[in-house]
Amino acid sequence: MRYLNTHREKLYLYGATTTLLISTLLWSILGAQVQRGNSDQLVNGYLFQSRHTFSQALFPASHTLILKWPLFLLLSLVHNSNTADSVLTVLIALLSVGCLAYLISRIEKRPIVLGSIFIALACVLTLIPAQVLGGVTAPLNMAMLTGRNVEYVLFIGILILYARANKIKSWTWLAATLLISLLIVSDNLFLPLAVGGALILLSVAYTLRQKHIVTLASQWLLGSICGWLLASIILRVVGHFTVIVGSNTSIYGPINSWSNFLQASRYSIKAILQNFGVTAVAGRITIIPALLNLVVLSVVLITSYALVKDYLHNKRNTVTDTPSILSVMLLTTTIAALLTYVFTNHSYAADARYLTISLFTGFVVLASYIRTVQFAANKVVFISGVTLAAITLGLVGVYNYTNQVTNSSLQQSNKRIVLALAQHHVDVLVGDYWRVFHIKAMTYKASQNV
Repeated sequence: MRYLNTHREKLYLYGATTTLLISTLLWSILGAQVQRGNSDQLVNGYLFQSRHTFSQALFPASHTLILKWPLFLLLSLVHNSNTADSVLTVLIALLSVGCLAYLISRIEKRPIVLGSIFIALACVLTLIPAQVLGGVTAPLNMAMLTGRNVEYVLFIGILILYARANKIKSWTWLAATLLISLLIVSDNLFLPLAVGGALILLSVAYTLRQKHIVTLASQWLLGSICGWLLASIILRVVGHFTVIVGSNTSIYGPINSWSNFLQASRYSIKAILQNFGVTAVAGRITIIPALLNLVVLSVVLITSYALVKDYLHNKRNTVTDTPSILSVMLLTTTIAALLTYVFTNHSYAADARYLTISLFTGFVVLASYIRTVQFAANKVVFISGVTLAAITLGLVGVYNYTNQVTNSSLQQSNKRIVLALAQHHVDVLVGDYWRVFHIKAMTYKASQNV
């Protein structure tokens, strides 16, 4: 009987993993279709089409995407093929979700519970919108090659290295510092996340007189600062081969009014909801999965509170337990991201993507806390079955939403231009940044210079 139960549990986990894989594959394909109209997705491949173009290209210091330059070079080698662009986008999304799932599996070992977390993750990821505000300039989910996806996975890996570093100048500390420098060069957002998260953790640990965590936070903070200095050097070196525009510090200034604070606070809540798929942007058919995602978010918040409470009282060996330490580091990082979002002046409605770290934090904390909690297997399986049905509804809604976006009046106008270009050869295509790259991408064997 025990063998049968174990066998069924493994089958359940296999089914849940397959659900996560298939749903990720589907929503990433649909998301890639949406982002084909986003010039920020398309432009980078063209910047690598020749040595001369690359040397004259303009890369913003705050978001160079240097970690993905090999992918952009690969795209240029295949002439920025639509198929290659979509395939790379889907593979990056699968890699990001796969790494998160692997991390969760290293924390929670029980097949029934692990499978249920995978199904909940699948439901959440399905409804995270590909874009915010109905345009193509504010992406959110991981189905965008130039968006943040594997960067968060790398950041979590860096935190794990810092958590395991027993002293400064150990190989783990040096590796983490080198990686954080490359991550900051690629995307400057990770500088306030790393430094802010370390400062918050250091303050809490010092107040509670937890020497082990004070040492960890100090090493993390020092490594982040050293990584920032090293990133500045790397940017200068890279600047000899191409053009780096602007500074690698924050491009946003502080808020300057009480009304801005209230507006930022309101939109920060909405951003968290969107990052957990609590949205009906894909239509009424997604109301049920959106409500289930709200339940998932509620559970994440409850477990986060419980884990922090245990940490403050040093229960369950949270001070020395690696999953708990990683969870606390991610929680302080999320707080740093939230503070950065609220207290800097930017487009709050369009910048929900700046709080995506909360999604990764939520599921790591969830797995870390519930690994010692006992559940009734039959109830868990029943809830997962309901969630599985909701995932199907979510995918249908996302499919309908994608068709609406790809057949909008703007896209129809672009298609008419493509038809005209097919009949009248031109050498140069001039127009708005947000349209010309999409039109070129839609044109068969396009040869125009943009």
